[in-house]
Amino acid sequence: MKNRFILLASSLLLTNGVCQMPSFLSQQSETYEIVMNNRPLVKINGKTFSVMDVQKKMDLFLHEHHPEALSSNLLRYQYYSGQWRQTLQEMIDNELIKMEAVSFNINISDGDIRQEIDKRFGPNIIKRLDEIHLSYDDAKELVRDEIVVRNMSWYRIWAKVLQDVTPETVKSQYVTYLAKLPLKDEWVYKMASVRGSDEKGEIAQKAYNILLLAGENPSSQEIKGFTGLLPSNTSLNVSEPITVASKDLAPEVLQLLESLPPHTYSAPLPQKSRADGSTVYRMFYAIEHKKDPSPPFEELSSQIHDTLVQKYGDIQKDEYFTKLRKKFLNDDLVVKNLFPANYQPFALSGS
Repeated sequence: MKNRFILLASSLLLTNGVCQMPSFLSQQSETYEIVMNNRPLVKINGKTFSVMDVQKKMDLFLHEHHPEALSSNLLRYQYYSGQWRQTLQEMIDNELIKMEAVSFNINISDGDIRQEIDKRFGPNIIKRLDEIHLSYDDAKELVRDEIVVRNMSWYRIWAKVLQDVTPETVKSQYVTYLAKLPLKDEWVYKMASVRGSDEKGEIAQKAYNILLLAGENPSSQEIKGFTGLLPSNTSLNVSEPITVASKDLAPEVLQLLESLPPHTYSAPLPQKSRADGSTVYRMFYAIEHKKDPSPPFEELSSQIHDTLVQKYGDIQKDEYFTKLRKKFLNDDLVVKNLFPANYQPFALSGS
């Protein structure tokens, strides 16, 4: 459970969005060159991170997840320019975690490091490291740091998230989701209206009997054949099928439709005409009740769980790094506050 949770949490948050590949520009035949304005960006924990360090971090990600992008300077530039701030923030945050980890005396064995290197870089390790310009010692340090960060993140962030995202919380969120879900709940029906002087409803009852005689789904012409049985000053009209959401029906009409067997007419229902206030008798013919079932809990529980992990993870992560910055007197180590919004260390030359 812990390993699955860490894997999910890492994919959602720990990279601060670095793992979200932007939609690249179309790859074309190109002669572009990337111009990097290398300079120190920030100093923390005795380390100075430069633009080149950030680029190496981004290249490592591309090599592992999108190696096809490395063959195009245009694609690499688009990734660099869009992701360097998030990458630098991740590097800063990881250093803060490592600074706190010193007091925990976390022991990472050489065996754990070798196992992680094998899993990450594959069987032909030396060839793979040469491709990404890393020495074996650099890879060992990189992997050791990542294990430390992962373990600290589990205890400081994700263990707390796991306490919040309980089965009860997921179930409660499911109920809330259903309450907001615009489920289809519609009635398809016809409405027969009897207009004329009929204070006692006797003519409406005759009209009702006519509808029964006309059959299950009579045409307008068939109904007209029976209307001679009604007084001359009385009209009987049957509408075309009407589709209305249950929530938009008058309560008495909704109750009537719900009580009707399919393909039957209701007894005459007196209603006030909106046009002149006279009494109009209406009979409703239920054709179909369209109602989508709610999605089952089993279908949505994983999605709801992961959404809650991201929500609570964001909260815990922000709180954790705020405390770390205060603890190590680095309140300003937020990338968006370190550089102007228009600062860009990468440029593209050529055509």
